[in-house]
Amino acid sequence: MVLKAVLFDLDETLLDRNASLRHFLKGQIERLGDELKTFDAQRYEDEFIKWDENGYVTKETVYKKIIEKFSIQSFSVEDLVRDYKTHFHASSIPFSQLESTLKSLKEKSLKLAIISNGITEFQHRVIKALKVDGYFDEILISEEEGMKKPNKKIFLRAAERLGVKPEECIFVGDHPDNDVRGAEAAGMTGVWKVNQFWERKKTTHEITDLNGVVLLVEQLVD
Repeated sequence: MVLKAVLFDLDETLLDRNASLRHFLKGQIERLGDELKTFDAQRYEDEFIKWDENGYVTKETVYKKIIEKFSIQSFSVEDLVRDYKTHFHASSIPFSQLESTLKSLKEKSLKLAIISNGITEFQHRVIKALKVDGYFDEILISEEEGMKKPNKKIFLRAAERLGVKPEECIFVGDHPDNDVRGAEAAGMTGVWKVNQFWERKKTTHEITDLNGVVLLVEQLVD
């Protein structure tokens, strides 16, 4: 195939969201003082991550359950959500080989982009915290674009901004429907970065780490 661009999802594709979230929650307990420090930190993390459902449940809903579960008196849902929005980016942890993968793709003269569902300012702060924003030619965040994955229009918009055809792109993401199926509906080659959280579905291309993107690119253009 003629390959001109590689596009990525952000959470659980470039960002190790689970590790980042645990790091943030440890910091939240320390930052917000004595009441939270009385809790079992591991239990606090585990309950949050269970209710968070890989980021597909609103933080307002998660923190409401946290407050009820731990009988928190000192902070409201709004307080805890505000702390999350303010401080999460500082806990951003990339998957291994992130920068080396992006560097290798750039050396192959490929255009790079991110398409992420989420809040514009929040996601941009995470990308900047990962220190890889300079590698990307385009970054599309669903809030800012007024549409979100798996809507094929957001994939087509990304290709248009990159100045390439959809069939000249591969899209790498952790969600087999929102990422892989959405990209394929737009005419791109979908690549599933395997995530055990989601039920396994039949996908044409799978990788288990970011270095696999480079290897797959080399296979596809041979």
